[in-house]
Amino acid sequence: MQINSFHLKIIACLAMLVDHIGYIFFPKVLIFRVIGRLAFPIFAFLITQGYTHTKNLQDYLFRLFVFLMISEPFYLFAFRPVSIECINIFGTLFLGLVAIYLYEIISNKTYAWTAVVMLSLFGSFLGVDYGFFGILLIFSFYLYDIKKDFYALFFTQCLLIMIYIGYSYVIYSIILHVSVTIGWFLAQLMYLAVLPLIKYYNGQKGKIVNKYAFYAFYPVHIAVLSITYVCLTRWQSTILATL
Repeated sequence: MQINSFHLKIIACLAMLVDHIGYIFFPKVLIFRVIGRLAFPIFAFLITQGYTHTKNLQDYLFRLFVFLMISEPFYLFAFRPVSIECINIFGTLFLGLVAIYLYEIISNKTYAWTAVVMLSLFGSFLGVDYGFFGILLIFSFYLYDIKKDFYALFFTQCLLIMIYIGYSYVIYSIILHVSVTIGWFLAQLMYLAVLPLIKYYNGQKGKIVNKYAFYAFYPVHIAVLSITYVCLTRWQSTILATL
């Protein structure tokens, strides 16, 4: 089985769509969120591939920043009332890319690692989606070759997930007193399910699609889902008021 970047993008977008449908319309149905865990690791992997093959890093970063700004109002409208993370996924991808760049340009690797960790913590402070975990997950795909260092990557991401689960428990359950089920914590292990899939990545682009199409999918699908939810809620309220 051979998988190219087009296949990965389609899988990631579909998983993200399922995740957000569950988040907005069926928040108590865990299976939507479980499937949704497949999306971010694929995007994290692809951002490292983009870094490796880009001819203009500044243009790449600028493109991520533009879609960060475009997506932010829709993201805040859909997710902010019940989430401590106030900057959408493009913010995470942007900082992940910066982390890789800093690691490469800083010759002293002790300082380089310090810069990566500090940037990850700064991301959590800013409130980017997935926080420090998201940035370090991106960096782990840069650090290890998926084919040559599969088990090192697997155990590194296991450690990151365990830290992320502990962090989430402290923030939501202890500090914010938000009820989070055991099932939600176990669902985070689905991040690892992406690794065997990515192992079959052949390094090819596959079907050529305008590069902005997948970027645009993020704000567009959130806007459509949010507007649909608001319309259905108002329609339901109107129906109940007439009874």
